[in-house]
Amino acid sequence: MTYPDRSHPALRPSARSAAIAFLLALSAFFGVKGYLGSTPGDLAQPRFTAASAPAPALDTVPIEQIRVGQRVLTGAADPDKTLPTAVDPRTWRHLTLEETDTWPDGTVDRICVESLMPPDWLALHDGAPVGSRVPIPLDLEEMGLPEGMTARVTANEPCPAIDRGPGRVVLTTVNHLNPRVVELCLAAGDGMKEEVRPTAFHKFYSETRGEWLSAEDLQPGEILRGLTGPLEVVSQRPVPGTHRVYNMTVEGEHVYHVSTLGVLAHNNRCRVGYSKEYAEGFERIQGVPGALRPADFGTASVAENAATLRMWNDAMRSAATSSRSNGYIRYLEALERGETPTQTMLEKAFGAVNSRFLDSARAAGMDVAEVHHWNFGKTDFPTQIVDPRNLAPTSARILHEQIHRATSATSDIWGGTIAPQHQIPIPEWSTPWTPPTGH
Repeated sequence: MTYPDRSHPALRPSARSAAIAFLLALSAFFGVKGYLGSTPGDLAQPRFTAASAPAPALDTVPIEQIRVGQRVLTGAADPDKTLPTAVDPRTWRHLTLEETDTWPDGTVDRICVESLMPPDWLALHDGAPVGSRVPIPLDLEEMGLPEGMTARVTANEPCPAIDRGPGRVVLTTVNHLNPRVVELCLAAGDGMKEEVRPTAFHKFYSETRGEWLSAEDLQPGEILRGLTGPLEVVSQRPVPGTHRVYNMTVEGEHVYHVSTLGVLAHNNRCRVGYSKEYAEGFERIQGVPGALRPADFGTASVAENAATLRMWNDAMRSAATSSRSNGYIRYLEALERGETPTQTMLEKAFGAVNSRFLDSARAAGMDVAEVHHWNFGKTDFPTQIVDPRNLAPTSARILHEQIHRATSATSDIWGGTIAPQHQIPIPEWSTPWTPPTGH
């Protein structure tokens, strides 16, 4: 996300188990609901225009204080559950990158990046020693930076300890200049209003139009999706001047309920795997020792997220109990007869469940385009066809293709099978397992 820095008086964080609940103050008025491990620092308070507004349940901390390795509560994360992470401090590294970009008017933009990078990425870039140049692991277009920009490594340090507790791990932080910031005034149904200042390109989910829209395209009267109900856009105006703005990426998810009002927003493709350099790098990694995992592509398995797991189970139950025959029902019947499912049967079984899952995920504001079978091809792993431990949501077809290119054992990336070093061991269930049937 990209928002200006505007600090406010400190608030005391309230402890909850080993974590401190907070709202990320992404600008003077913008926050992401989340958790921060016991990291001290000044906290910022959102401004309200309704005197009768209830006190916020969570405190705030400026986004410029967020560091890699901390956790934030994302849109689908379970606030009462510690989520797994692929970040292994023993093998990952903490990189600091810097670059400058001179604008046509002579303004010099200093871009500062901190990122946790996995061993496979480091291997592609010879360990990323200090002084070397590497691709910036962000969506440059969304940030308004030149396509193909690289940055100089100014520090290569051990990975910090990863916070425990709820939420997802922050993988990358970046700050740079941006002349296009807008101010949105939002109103909740109880009369509470709040002003937020995202960059013009940042996406919000419009209930009015049923799609993600840039902040600059939102119109007064437009209804946005909020955490506890609809939010109305009261006004939208550009903020004059050039602002230092802040952005971050979070492991596995890119949908956030932000600000005290909980407006639904997301990072527009701001994830590892979209840049041309990164895609080509993954193509070269085939045959290199070491295992790639979903987190290397900015995603996680369906089973690792409480919300997506619930949606997937609901989708299986819906398909299995449908009054109309479908591919999943025929798959279950074939298993009951002791038959070996064919490729076509497996694809139709998956399709019947996946279509229901995608409808639910998108309705919840999740940025999901396709679902990838990590261990593929399908006939090589027939019992894993609807196993949520083997399924990884992707935000775009191109990312799905990149995963296949990077992990395929052959040049036939769609018709082949996964290379052994990238295969995820998925143990059999402790007792004989039958996919949910709703009974």
